[in-house]
Order: sequence, then C-alpha cells, then structure tokens
Amino acid sequence: NHYPGKLNEFYTKQCFVYANVPYRIKPYNEIVKDPKNTILYDHKAEDNITQKRQSELKKRDAEISQLQKKVSGLKITLSALSKDKGGKKSDSSEKKIEELEKKLEESQKEVETLKKSMESLNLVLKSLKESLVKP
Repeated sequence: NHYPGKLNEFYTKQCFVYANVPYRIKPYNEIVKDPKNTILYDHKAEDNITQKRQSELKKRDAEISQLQKKVSGLKITLSALSKDKGGKKSDSSEKKIEELEKKLEESQKEVETLKKSMESLNLVLKSLKESLVKP
C-alpha cells in the first residue's frame, strides 16, 4: 500500500485544520523546574485573534449585504421582464428571464454559503472567548 506522490495531492486540497490559540509552551528550563505548569497565556495573541475574527465577520457581513442587494435587483429585473405588453413574452425575454433566474439562484446560494460561514466564525469566536481565561 505504498503510493509515492500521493502526499503531494493533498497540498492543493483544503482538508486540513489549523487553530491559532493564544497558548504558548514555556521554555524547556521552566518546564523542568515545574513540569505541571507548562503553558503561558498570550494576551496579545488573543487580542490579535479577536480583532482578525471581527474583521473577517465584518467583511462577510458586507459581502452578504452586497449579494442581497444583487438578488433584490435581479428579482426586480425578472419581474419587469415577465410583464411584457399584453402579457406575452418574447423569445428574447424568455431567454433573459432564464439567465436571470440562474443568476438569482447562484446569488442566493452564495448568500446562504456566506451566512453559514459567518455562523461558523461566530461559533468559533464564541467558543474561543468562552475558553479564554483572563486573570
């Protein structure tokens, strides 16, 4: 079961997890002195992590807002195209309507994806805050 080069395939895939936590391992000489007290809490790192997460959340919120505006605009355009003279739709307006419906569906999927990402980030931020203990 040896596959040379298989590991290289993973370099481009997003299948690994990384967590930036504000805990630091003490230097070896301090660990030897007190082996039950091996971790330092990095308050500056906590502040940086919190600021970065809040910035990401604001960015995602702005993206969601833009997509929602785009969706609203597409709905208005779609509504206007579907109301041709006499209630009849031309072939060109039918095609435009189909294109706009596809764009609308894609935009709505993007909004949902961003909302889920934002919810995940909020949960991470909440759990990080709950796990952090400031003296």
